[in-house]
Amino acid sequence: MIIGKEFIDNTYPNKHELIIGDSLKTIPEFVKNNNTKFDIIFIDGGHDYNISYNDIINCKNLANKETIVILDDTINNNMFMLDWNEGPTKAWNEAKKNNIVLQMGSLDFCQGRGLSWGKYIL
Repeated sequence: MIIGKEFIDNTYPNKHELIIGDSLKTIPEFVKNNNTKFDIIFIDGGHDYNISYNDIINCKNLANKETIVILDDTINNNMFMLDWNEGPTKAWNEAKKNNIVLQMGSLDFCQGRGLSWGKYIL
C-alpha cells in the first residue's frame, strides 16, 4: 500500500490522497475536516456489506458531479463469486437501486476479482 502511494505521489505530485484505517471512522473524519472533492474515488475497504455500503455513502461527500467512483471486489458472474465478493457486490447493487450511483461499467477479471464503476447521482 505505502509503495503504491509513494509511486503515485512521485508520478503525480499533490494529486492523490490515501485514507487508511477504519473507513467507518476515517472517511467521515476526513470529510468533516476537508472541503476536498476528488475526480476519482477508489473504494477498496472492508468486504462486509455494511462497511462497503457505508463507504459508498460516505465517499459521496467527497465527490463532484463528474467524479468516477470505483468499488473493488464486485462480481457480476456468479461463477466467479467468492465469499468476500458478496458484501461489496450487494452494496454496489443496492447503491444503484437507491439511485446513489449510476453504473458506467463493471468487469470480472477472474474468480473473486472484479470491480464496478460509475458516477454519484448528486
